[in-house]
Amino acid sequence: MNASVRERLSLQEIEGRICEIVADELKLPRGVVTLESRLLQDLNVDSLDTVELLMAVEDAFGVSLPEDVGEPAYKQIFTRHHFRMRDFAELVYMRQGVEPPVRTWFGRKREAAEAGREFASFTQLGGRIGEDEYRAGQLHEKLSTGRGRARQFRRLTDGMVCVELPEAEVEVGANGKMEDEGPGHLVPLSRFLVDAEPVSTSAYCRFLNSIGDVPR
Repeated sequence: MNASVRERLSLQEIEGRICEIVADELKLPRGVVTLESRLLQDLNVDSLDTVELLMAVEDAFGVSLPEDVGEPAYKQIFTRHHFRMRDFAELVYMRQGVEPPVRTWFGRKREAAEAGREFASFTQLGGRIGEDEYRAGQLHEKLSTGRGRARQFRRLTDGMVCVELPEAEVEVGANGKMEDEGPGHLVPLSRFLVDAEPVSTSAYCRFLNSIGDVPR
């Protein structure tokens, strides 16, 4: 149903459903998730879980949650000391009436791999994708960044956040006592993307699940 014609829910109704949705998505007992549960500290939600959780909430309520939190009202919620389920519900309440997002292959549910496929690119968020779709698709989407900050991107295959390091000359080697370290010299490096955080246990488990049976 289109968000513009949905019946507007009260904050209390949203609060009750938020806890149910989060518990279901994280595979947690319903009683574990309360309005005071903190997303990171209490529920141990990593960045990849957060992406999937946001999409599940958007689909459930037919809203589009903001990626750019520059507006004061949204920024005030996101910058609270700890982001709780109560804050999550308040954000959804404020976004009612906003058109829901258009889903691409990035947001599709996991699908079983075709038998006999020779190429199966790994993706933590979208099941397996074909070679043509992988090579033709946009692999990164730009994220909003503040003025003067390094450009950031989300890799669409697994949801990881990357930071772009600009091209530069880097000094390697050293003119010290160790002969195999010298001479020190400058080496030009092209710009490149590097993941902004280490691979979590949850991310590695998703990888193992995505490739099927793994020999011991």
